[in-house]
Amino acid sequence: MEYYYEPASVTCASGLYTDFPALLASTSVSTIAYALHLAIGGAAVLFLLNQGRRKSPNRLRHLLFITTLLILGTFNISLYLVSVTICQRRAVEGANFERYRESRCTEINDLLRSNGLEELACSEDETAGFQPIIISAGLDLTRGLDVTGLLIGILAQGYLLFRCHLLVGRRLVTGLMGLLYVATTAFGITNIIFLPGGAWKTASSTPTPAPRTLHTHIAYIYFALCLLFNVLANILIVSRLFLLRARLRNALGKEHGKMYAGVMAMLLESSMVYSGVLVVGFAALPGDGGAESLFHPLVAQSEALAAELIILRFAIGRSLSRDDVVSVTKPKPNHDPNNSDAELMRENERVGGMGIMGVVSRGLGLTRFASREDHVTQDTLEIGRLANVPVAKTTFSEFPSSVAAVLNSQRGGESSDQTGTR
Repeated sequence: MEYYYEPASVTCASGLYTDFPALLASTSVSTIAYALHLAIGGAAVLFLLNQGRRKSPNRLRHLLFITTLLILGTFNISLYLVSVTICQRRAVEGANFERYRESRCTEINDLLRSNGLEELACSEDETAGFQPIIISAGLDLTRGLDVTGLLIGILAQGYLLFRCHLLVGRRLVTGLMGLLYVATTAFGITNIIFLPGGAWKTASSTPTPAPRTLHTHIAYIYFALCLLFNVLANILIVSRLFLLRARLRNALGKEHGKMYAGVMAMLLESSMVYSGVLVVGFAALPGDGGAESLFHPLVAQSEALAAELIILRFAIGRSLSRDDVVSVTKPKPNHDPNNSDAELMRENERVGGMGIMGVVSRGLGLTRFASREDHVTQDTLEIGRLANVPVAKTTFSEFPSSVAAVLNSQRGGESSDQTGTR
């Protein structure tokens, strides 16, 4: 009898490790997903480190969040690669045993045939005594892989819930999504608790598939809740950005409005990438497939990647905050056109010459981005000359780091020191 000792226990997907193309595809997409996760997360960290605390008050929180995702993602892909190595060795040992069993059967039958006896079928049961036994000890790699995937899901979905709260701002919506988030997390934990042991107790190349147990039913429920939560979050965020799209374009111009409410912005802000990967992973990932692919590295890394893309957009000033949403949705004060000259003079007296550009823009009914020229209009220069105020040439082409600053500047006097929760 031959024994094989393994440093850790692992559940190997039936059929995957005897199909080399499928194994290669699964490993390749997992490592590519981790590489993208590492690149996007590293870029977000660099942008956040270059920002001052005053410009981004939540910088440290975002840095801690991304660092945690990167650490969990590294553990996730490492456990997966170690599991692949162990399972691949099992498959090789199983193939070697199969050849050894066939060789022993041939020798026995040749001996029986030479003595005029009936040949044996040499079934696996009759040669079980020659089959090597695998003894596993140490960590449960499969459960560790699932735990890291679940933790990534908890963090990423929690951040998506937070974005829904900031953009939608409805307590009822936030409460219902929060209950769904708690239920999803609870079923994810239960799914790991009821995770069955390995299906390969020996190095046989024909392992017996695990039966449809309680774990399988819980896994399908968990998948349904994950998909429901993410689809609802996608719908809420996309619909909110679509409703704000016209106002953002009016305030910032068509080109700049696309950065905040364009099609690509909607896809990234809503983490729709992860929803697509979740469905594709459920339907097409090699191995046992289905709900067993929920904690696959491709799914886990894509979920972390989707959250980091939102933070990266936030770091470079392309993501809406709660303050921006309030600024867009709050109605503008009505100005009496008959008193526009009086308002212009009062505003000029209050802010002095430094505010002449903003006052003139509001007095003429101009938006800050109505002109993309890099010079001051003749009307502006003329008014500045009549008011006996020196007007320096400036440019409106510089894109602001905060949408709220632009929107507040159009209201003539709203305090720009108020900062919203980002």
